[in-house]
Amino acid sequence: MENKKMKVCVISYHASPATSVGAGSSGGMSVYLSNLCKRISRDVEVDIFCRGIKKEKRVENCNLVYLNNISMAEFTEEIMRFHAKKRYNILHSHYWLSGVIANKIKSVFPSLPWVHSFHTIEALKKVTGDKLRIEKEREIMRLCDFIISPTLKEKEWIKKLCPKASVGVIPHGVCSHNFPFRKDGSRNMLFVGRVDPVKGIELLIESLRFIKGNFTLNIAGGPSKDISYYEDVKFMASRYPVRFLGKVPHKELYKLYQDSCMLVLPSYYESFGLVTLEAMSCGRPVIGFSDTYLSEVVGKKAGVFTNRNTRGLAGAINFLLNNTSKRYDFGKGARKRASAYSWKETSRRYIEIYGKIIKEYACNNGAS
Repeated sequence: MENKKMKVCVISYHASPATSVGAGSSGGMSVYLSNLCKRISRDVEVDIFCRGIKKEKRVENCNLVYLNNISMAEFTEEIMRFHAKKRYNILHSHYWLSGVIANKIKSVFPSLPWVHSFHTIEALKKVTGDKLRIEKEREIMRLCDFIISPTLKEKEWIKKLCPKASVGVIPHGVCSHNFPFRKDGSRNMLFVGRVDPVKGIELLIESLRFIKGNFTLNIAGGPSKDISYYEDVKFMASRYPVRFLGKVPHKELYKLYQDSCMLVLPSYYESFGLVTLEAMSCGRPVIGFSDTYLSEVVGKKAGVFTNRNTRGLAGAINFLLNNTSKRYDFGKGARKRASAYSWKETSRRYIEIYGKIIKEYACNNGAS
């Protein structure tokens, strides 16, 4: 199939790719979807089904179909009505709720290839687990035609949870021109992301008592649905030089990266960590825990990863905070590694995978 004839149905029930990120349910997945879809839509036709405000900014080249104030069942039925008219060639669902919707569509249209991206997997989180979500995600693994994972480590876990799953790896990208390199000269540490229990910010706050010398920690991001956690973290941080900046527009984040000496992500779980690429593109090393997937993205020459405890985290921070030459070396390594991750290459690989799956389906159904 020629790419220009390919029609892709994208389901993003969780969040709109046009929504401003950094609080609530909108985060890295929205950034990912916006960048990916506007690039693949240069070569294929893309409809994105989501919930959101129609006055939001558009996603370049894409058709955003907002389905608001309706149930999941009605949301699903509306997509099926679109498919009956447009005859999509492939279905790509994002996050588990979209996977539940796609599973229903697939049951009605069994010849429609279904690709899924989890973004996060509940069974792999080290904090509270949603039993219903875990059950549904395992069902998605069993029933979808292909899973796209951003890291090899996540692929390995999916295969452990569902050995028969078909899984491929395509990492995310970064717009290096939007996150330009600048040599740092500050002692500002930075966290970027929603203030959510899975992000482990309380561990970062607890580690501050072991930090040597002057510093400032900037936390860029608003509360997730758990507002009590946000208030608890603010209370814990009240005795330290910590600034809560709230939700920062994505296009303004590069200024924070450039004004910092490192990015610290103490998350209990990260499926990829898109903000790491943004910080690395600006020449900022990354600090995190070795039991997440961040180390695969960052590598050994762009950051420091330690065992999960506050003293270990403080030790990694002190190592870079008080060692300017090492910090600069890691920063240069970070910029070099980030340059290998481009949305252009990511989108090329997605279109390639779509085409391969569609061709396989056509062959299995006896089409030419």
